[in-house]
Amino acid sequence: MREIGMLAFLAALLFVTMATYTSSVKPSIPELQLTFSHAAYQHITGMWSVAEMDRFRMHFLIDFPFLLSYGALGYRMAGSPTIFRALSVANRARLALALPVAAMADCVENVFHLLFISADEPLPEFAYFMAGMTASLKWLLITAFVAAFIAALLRNRRVTGPTNSP
Repeated sequence: MREIGMLAFLAALLFVTMATYTSSVKPSIPELQLTFSHAAYQHITGMWSVAEMDRFRMHFLIDFPFLLSYGALGYRMAGSPTIFRALSVANRARLALALPVAAMADCVENVFHLLFISADEPLPEFAYFMAGMTASLKWLLITAFVAAFIAALLRNRRVTGPTNSP
């Protein structure tokens, strides 16, 4: 559990750092992530100032370590017999893949975005569609993992009862 705590702390620290660093970027980066065409991508980046585009470029220095940390965290949490004890071994094995696969999708999405902002000309339309799809997969898997975690906490609380504080 100590390893899980350290990974959770690292992931939270990186997330808060990245969210704080990019909070001034409007429209937000998640809005950009869920675009599926060059026109939609350009619509958002076209509203950004030079400073906001620089923040977007630089946020990858935080995002790559963040995706590694949350992928490892999800894998370790799903393998913990205490957190997801109500799940079968097979379901825990499936859940163990959720955040690592989300992190891989996040990495692929980041590569697409780095290509988009460094290219002299627009990439093929299919690339923008794939970037949007990988971002959608990432968000779907993260949401599913968080929902499973909340359900496990509630289930564990029902089994053990509320904690009595002195």
